[in-house]
Amino acid sequence: MNLHYPKGGRRHAAGFTLIELLIGLLLGVLVAAAATAVFMMNSRIRESTDSLGRMQESARVAFELVARDVRQTGGFSCGREAGVGDSGSRNTAADYAVSNALLNANTTWWSTWTMALPTAEARGGLRAFAPGQASAGTPFGTATANRVAGTAAIEVRYAGHREFDGQFVAPANPATQPARIDLNAPATGVGGHGLVTGSLVLVCANALPPVGSGVPAVEAQDQIDFVPWAALAQVAVNGPQLTLAYTGLTPGNRNRLLWEPAPFWGAAARAQPRVRVARYVPVRWYIGVNARGGRSLFRETLTAGNNPQPLREEMIEGVRDLELAFAVDGGTDFVDAAAVTDWADVTAVRLGVVVDSGQGGVGTEGRRVSEDGTALERRFTSVVAIRSRLP
Repeated sequence: MNLHYPKGGRRHAAGFTLIELLIGLLLGVLVAAAATAVFMMNSRIRESTDSLGRMQESARVAFELVARDVRQTGGFSCGREAGVGDSGSRNTAADYAVSNALLNANTTWWSTWTMALPTAEARGGLRAFAPGQASAGTPFGTATANRVAGTAAIEVRYAGHREFDGQFVAPANPATQPARIDLNAPATGVGGHGLVTGSLVLVCANALPPVGSGVPAVEAQDQIDFVPWAALAQVAVNGPQLTLAYTGLTPGNRNRLLWEPAPFWGAAARAQPRVRVARYVPVRWYIGVNARGGRSLFRETLTAGNNPQPLREEMIEGVRDLELAFAVDGGTDFVDAAAVTDWADVTAVRLGVVVDSGQGGVGTEGRRVSEDGTALERRFTSVVAIRSRLP
């Protein structure tokens, strides 16, 4: 038998060599690593974008909330500002006479309309504190809702945007009877005034009923002698009738006539001047310690009803700092709070907020997304004009 062998010598083994296999595995690892790196980079970019978006939204909301209060500083129903008459002048016959009738007037930040220092002028409603200045009632500290050391604060006061017309009725016997205000609005329902017993209100009057209206004691001389006035007081409520109660309210009023010393108007007091009434709104903004140990923007105001108490509310998490500067009438540049000598001269406020992404973490795993692993931080600035002090 003849045996035939294939030409070409020995047969070659089929498949990959070990070297080829290792090269293939290495290339696979490189491709997987590149894909993982791209995925992680996209994830970090997404987290950074989301974080920046949240920071911008936090800053936008902070400006909206703070600016709404600052813009209304000192605003009041009858005139441009308490202490400034319709003419917009200062220290003239057109100016409103202002009284703080509260029993605890000027003893707390919220019961003080006119700043005792640095100004004693009737125009009030604004006060700010530089980072090193203490704010009475909201101490520096590390407890929840305390003010963070080294940060600024601002407080404003104004009449609420819902205001109601009425008649001021002086009592026949001021020694035993309180004055009252008869509003032209019900207590509840659509168009109701919404005030309750113990509410703090700003009352103002800039006119008497016309001569010949049938109201007693309204004569031409009354019109000449009448001085527009405004008062901060606490009221008892019975439907559309508000009473300047002397007892039964906390803190209560110093007298029954909205004025100290009383009576103020003489014969014109019996003329039932037309008044406007609005809820009194005191607000303080500051950077406080939140319940998680971080920083947040806080808003402090008052509880409703009798015996009002300060109420501190966390508004926006992650706001690390509040920066304030003030435009003063006649000045050439913004100055900080420590340089303001008369708050009545402030016409605009430059607000700055510093927001970071680190508090509460970024994304579901709480990662921080800056290059060095710390929180992103951005500073935003806006200028707010005080409406009642514009030319």
